[in-house]
Amino acid sequence: MNERDGMDGDRGWRRRRAARAGVLAVAALFVLGGCLEYEDELTIFADGSAEHRVLIGQSLEIDEMAGEGDMEVDTLDDDDLSEDFRGDGVELLSERRFTDTRTDPDGDEVDYEFQEVVARYDRLVDAPWFEENTGGIDFERRDNGSYVFRRTLVAEAMGEEGQSPDEAMQMRSIISALFPDAYFRFSVELPADISTAGIEGGETTVRPVIERRRVTWEFPLADVLSATDDFVMTADTVAR
Repeated sequence: MNERDGMDGDRGWRRRRAARAGVLAVAALFVLGGCLEYEDELTIFADGSAEHRVLIGQSLEIDEMAGEGDMEVDTLDDDDLSEDFRGDGVELLSERRFTDTRTDPDGDEVDYEFQEVVARYDRLVDAPWFEENTGGIDFERRDNGSYVFRRTLVAEAMGEEGQSPDEAMQMRSIISALFPDAYFRFSVELPADISTAGIEGGETTVRPVIERRRVTWEFPLADVLSATDDFVMTADTVAR
């Protein structure tokens, strides 16, 4: 089973980092019981600067399959995640690769390979990562001292582009059954305590979890790969 048409040799997929990780999971649907972790964490400061951490984890069984020639797959060895953290006003703070063990739904231990990058942005809203990978981002301070945050995850950059509602439903059903624990996690810490948070658009049962200044959305892989509408994550803080 190959990756979807148009992916081979198209460097444009680097602008869809979330979709790339998801495609790896689809390529192994009938072989692995779980193969993907994706974490995306922001800490935003009052002056509009921010620190950004992205981590992608993938089962090492995918590397083994690629080496045996069973299917065409991209692995974490094929790309350098830090290449997306370049540009004016961007400082790369750290990058590393490491392996760790996870327990799958059947109770078996699975070895994972991880890439992790941490960067600092002088101005969050100007950082190229978001527009190039998953969608736009907005952050502003209101006159009353409260802050508002909005981040868009573009459906075209997550799911199978152009899929019909029926195809999306079928995709959701298959992935939910075979990858119950695979997730995409997004979180943001704002400069003041968060009063409300939500999600607009898209078909998902995800509810944000608020812990004082930080809010987290954890999307099942099925929600991401079957997306036909954009997700917009929103958060508001108390006045300062």
